[in-house]
Amino acid sequence: LAKSCLYLIEAVPSSIEEEFDLISSLSLLQELGVVILPLQVRLCENRMTIVQEALQKKAKNYKKSAKIMKLAFLLRAGTSNNHEREGKVWTLLGDHAFQVKDYKECYSSCKRIMEGGYEEGWLVCYTLGQCNEFDDVSARKSLMSFALAYCAEDLIETILKTKSELELQVLQERVKFLVGDLPAHFPSADSEDGEVRQTDEDSKAVNTILKQSGRTLKVLHSTTHTAAKVVLTSVKSAQFWKDAVNWVQPPGLLWGSSPDVKEDGNAALTKQGVCAFYSGLIENSHISLIEANYERYAGPDLHQQLEISSSILRASLIQDALKNESSASSIENSVLLDVTKAYLPEDLTYALSVLLSLKKADEAEVLFSSLPSSPIVIQAASLYYAIKIYISLKMSPFPEDTTEGMDPNSLIEKVLAMRSSEPPLAANKKSLRYWELLKKYNKMLYDFIQAEILHSIGGGVDATRFANDDEYKKDTILGISMTLDDSVFQTAITLANHYHISLWDLYMTHLEYLFSESSVSSAVLTERIERFKLSEKLMDQKKAFEVRLRNNIYPGIDGKDHEKLTTCFSLLEDCGDNEDDLKLQPSVHKNLLKKFKAAMANIDYKKLMCSETSSSYLMSLLNESSVHVFAKAATNIPKQGEVFYEPSNIYCLWTQKEFFEGNSSTTKVPSNKTEWILRFKSCSDMLQRLNPSDVILFVDAVIFSEKALENMDLDCRSDIVKQVIKLCRAKSSKHKSNVLLSNEWNDAVVTLTSYQSHLQRLEDETLVQLRECFDPKIKNYCKEFDLSKSAINKLQDLLTEIVLEGPDLELLKTFLSCCPADIGWEPADAYIEAINKILKQLKQSQNLGIGNSPSLIHTVEAILGDISKEKEELMIEDIAAKMLNEFCQDSDVSVSVRLNILQLLEKTDCLSPEYGDLLLLYRTQAVVSSMFPDIVISDEEIKEEFQRRLLFDNLLSLCRNIEHFQSLSKLLIHWPPFTSTEKREPKDDEWTKLMCKLIDLNSIESLAVAVSILEKALSYPSFEKECFQLVFEKIKEQRKILYVLKSALKTNYSDIHEEAMNELKVTLQISEEDYDNELLDLILLRSLTTQIISTGLYKPVVEFLLHGQDDIVQDNYKSIDTIVKELCEAGYESEAGSLLLIHKSIHSSLSTYSSAMSVLQRWSSVSKS
Repeated sequence: LAKSCLYLIEAVPSSIEEEFDLISSLSLLQELGVVILPLQVRLCENRMTIVQEALQKKAKNYKKSAKIMKLAFLLRAGTSNNHEREGKVWTLLGDHAFQVKDYKECYSSCKRIMEGGYEEGWLVCYTLGQCNEFDDVSARKSLMSFALAYCAEDLIETILKTKSELELQVLQERVKFLVGDLPAHFPSADSEDGEVRQTDEDSKAVNTILKQSGRTLKVLHSTTHTAAKVVLTSVKSAQFWKDAVNWVQPPGLLWGSSPDVKEDGNAALTKQGVCAFYSGLIENSHISLIEANYERYAGPDLHQQLEISSSILRASLIQDALKNESSASSIENSVLLDVTKAYLPEDLTYALSVLLSLKKADEAEVLFSSLPSSPIVIQAASLYYAIKIYISLKMSPFPEDTTEGMDPNSLIEKVLAMRSSEPPLAANKKSLRYWELLKKYNKMLYDFIQAEILHSIGGGVDATRFANDDEYKKDTILGISMTLDDSVFQTAITLANHYHISLWDLYMTHLEYLFSESSVSSAVLTERIERFKLSEKLMDQKKAFEVRLRNNIYPGIDGKDHEKLTTCFSLLEDCGDNEDDLKLQPSVHKNLLKKFKAAMANIDYKKLMCSETSSSYLMSLLNESSVHVFAKAATNIPKQGEVFYEPSNIYCLWTQKEFFEGNSSTTKVPSNKTEWILRFKSCSDMLQRLNPSDVILFVDAVIFSEKALENMDLDCRSDIVKQVIKLCRAKSSKHKSNVLLSNEWNDAVVTLTSYQSHLQRLEDETLVQLRECFDPKIKNYCKEFDLSKSAINKLQDLLTEIVLEGPDLELLKTFLSCCPADIGWEPADAYIEAINKILKQLKQSQNLGIGNSPSLIHTVEAILGDISKEKEELMIEDIAAKMLNEFCQDSDVSVSVRLNILQLLEKTDCLSPEYGDLLLLYRTQAVVSSMFPDIVISDEEIKEEFQRRLLFDNLLSLCRNIEHFQSLSKLLIHWPPFTSTEKREPKDDEWTKLMCKLIDLNSIESLAVAVSILEKALSYPSFEKECFQLVFEKIKEQRKILYVLKSALKTNYSDIHEEAMNELKVTLQISEEDYDNELLDLILLRSLTTQIISTGLYKPVVEFLLHGQDDIVQDNYKSIDTIVKELCEAGYESEAGSLLLIHKSIHSSLSTYSSAMSVLQRWSSVSKS
């Protein structure tokens, strides 16, 4: 009836659908034997208990997995997450099956758990894997692997041990099976005379593994545990095993050729054998034929004897690991040699790892002697003996940073160098034999390589230095690549491969040579780039390629070599067409070069595009025909100030050039006013193209320039300015509809009118007389006055210059009388500005044009002398003395400069000769008088350190309030630092006594001031850690956590930080008075966020992190990502995820544990990528 009623509802929301499922579950429950009322089902809070009840009602219910799963979904049992619900149900099914010892059914449920990745099912998988009654060893091994991924930390070791024991059982069964299938006999690795070894010998070896596991592979375990790792890390060099030469025919495997070996195998050991997975990392490598090659959906079929030997090794290692034994094993060396020789052509790294377990050098030597004399074998033998030497001397061949492998050549050379430097007694008998063999193979390799080098390059190389100096070796090989001879270039590539020199560097060096060599034409350059595919190979490191093109190649190309420039720009375009320092893309450069080349074939493109020289060079290029081309491209031509030209700027440059030099029809230089006016009119067409600012620039260039002063009289210049003013007014009227443009033209009129007034001012009789003077200095002043255009700043600079170069008061007054009234200066102002200018120059680390320090001091002396001489008129003697006194008190000024000024002041009677002592005395008196007005300090009380200590103690005893202590701290800063002696106790330190007494005032204000003083005291060497600890204990006694934390975190003592954190953790409540922004910032900067999570400071720190650092971003502020990373590394993933949620402004109602972990996982993925 209820279901019929529900069918009446057309739209079925989720709540109705849940009711349907609940009704449906009742019949299923009845089928499974569970008798329960619908109301009981509805009221059940944990419906998974109903599912558990269903499992137990009937003996076979656990086999009805589909119905049990359906029941769980109909009841909405457990979590709302379907995946988690499925995992819980499969776990219940597997657990119930295990309880009734139905291991097959239990494993079926466990398989579903493993396939679905239900982590809550790891315990039932672990339980079944541990069960010895479940006889499927392989299945148990997979179960333990899954349990290992999700188990608790305390079970990891147990599960690993069980998993290893299961794997050992698999291997032992496999070995027994293979031994039973062996042929009657096969050759042994020890049978040098070709005699055969009987099968029972192998059986004996197997029995040794199975019955005497305590002695199995002890050498392999002890040696390979350290030595194999260095092989694995060392042999990863992609260039180590290249350039092999096949000298002799390889011997076959001792038991005959494997049926899997192909004709293109690596029996001659001319290539490095690697598995297919690493083949892409190693050029010219041989892909192993006895390991997975990804060409079929199955592993390779190992030869029977090879599989036996490999299984024996694997089983031995596992048993040794299970028993934690590292002594020598009883495994026969013949097995090790068989495996090594079989794997050498296919997987060199693994073969060396196995070979390192041999104890006797002669056993390995027999193997190496039987192999082809290829570079691969020679270098493998050298590396092997180098590692064995390390082990025999009980040294580690690993670098300190184990994340980076040691280069094999470096390791070998290091061992050889060790032999030459170590005394003979340091080596035992075994290592001496290894050194002999290493020396043998090193000489073989040296002879081989040397012969190849000399044969290839035909002499000209210091062979001895080449063999021993790596830097010379690299430079030589890179130098060989700088050639147009293909055979020599190929030799350079071969040598680079052999000596691990980056082929990328070699190709880059060759390309740089092609660009830089003037004899190499653009056609040859392009042909070699295409033929050797240089561009494609160099693109492997696109960013580095781009950097080398910009920094090494482009600067060396002649600006007139347009073809090479085009090629360079094309390569840069292939690198991503990224903008250069001019913010221009290579493609833009190509188009510009094409346009400019068409307009002017001999143009120097680089000079044109240099902002420092573009203006002058552009001026030289401009003519009637080219000006329009450059104007169109103006927005891509740089000029000074990190900006680009505008078309008007180009026309302005051309108009200036045309005015002074004329054009093709008017090349004669004008000789009078009429001709200059005509020349100006000839430029009128171009003037129409100029904007207001460029019109002003034009007038500045043709009226107020040295060339204008030399060629035109004042009247001519004035008439030209008038005509330009007329032009600007016409332009303003023409553009009345455009208010902005009209105003710009009006502004130009105002500027030009001021120019006109300036030219009229130059007609003043005083200036005319000055211009006719024969004194070159005065003539230069007149010229500067003319070129100033009556600009206030330029006139003030001129007046200051007269004082600096004189000083001459009368001449200064003369020029000042010619200046406009709005200059607002008296002669005294020029003197004061001159002194200011000198003092600024003295303060700077380098002078900017006035001269060096001695000459500046002489200038100051001359100015002071003139001020003293003309003191009745200038009346600034006291002002000048005050300026210099204040300058001498500036600590930023070097001591030598201040000393010179003090000497000058003494010389001019502006200051006492005892100024140095007086300065210290005056500062002391100023501080003391502010504290205790009645106390008078004498010079004798501060001269010596001992006397200053006594004075300090006396003043400290008089301190009664915070202001007294603050003033006394200033006194310590002004005084020279006290020396620290071993006899003085920390409690006797002046800073310590000051702060301890201040803290005794027992107020919040005194604590705050004490912490601020503490920050200053920490910069003094005499204030040692013991002193700080005394102050810190005083602060802790006040029980104010804010100041305890701030004082501790202002230091760099990690133990003090930890002590402060402990104080914080025992503080039960944290209020707003217990922290401020400075403290929160210190916690972030000291990376202590993870230590305060359990305290009341965590929330304020998070809020400060999110909002308090936004006002002024500083370099030392911590980012959200940094704090999240710190939390993750400390194991606080949920807190890290919550922080990310808050940072992303997720509403608190949505901030669940699952969402926090989800956003953390996404953040982790993004940060790793």
